[in-house]
Amino acid sequence: MFTAVLLLGFSAFADDASVPMAGYRLKNRSSFDPGAVKRPPFWPIGWVHHAGPVQEVAKVVVDPKQFNVTSILIGHPSVAVINGRTYFEGDLIRPPRGVKVTGFPRIRVKAISDGSVTMIADDQLVTIPLKRPELNEHKPSGDEDALLNNQ
Repeated sequence: MFTAVLLLGFSAFADDASVPMAGYRLKNRSSFDPGAVKRPPFWPIGWVHHAGPVQEVAKVVVDPKQFNVTSILIGHPSVAVINGRTYFEGDLIRPPRGVKVTGFPRIRVKAISDGSVTMIADDQLVTIPLKRPELNEHKPSGDEDALLNNQ
């Protein structure tokens, strides 16, 4: 019996326009037509986004020859010297002096391991080996031979 009364109560308020209210007269009934909306519905009314034409940014390919890893310290945290600057894992690589920031991609140090540093730029993964300076063989000059013979 309770469900029958409940159903009758809902059917009475199904059409709100037919229900008269004392002292209030509805002027405009709100409605939503998704095809007519020219802006996102959650923006403030009257606000218009003024965006210029979308320009595609050329994808920059990172060359490992651009970087010089001279020193690596393994520990907690690991440290690497790249292009003369100290970086930890997770740091962003700063552009070299004289390079415009707008043309330099965002490169992050992903991992520092023994002998190499792995960096990530957008979706490109780059591994740069540690550059070990070769030992130069000592080439004796004529002056050094003369000093040795004078003993």
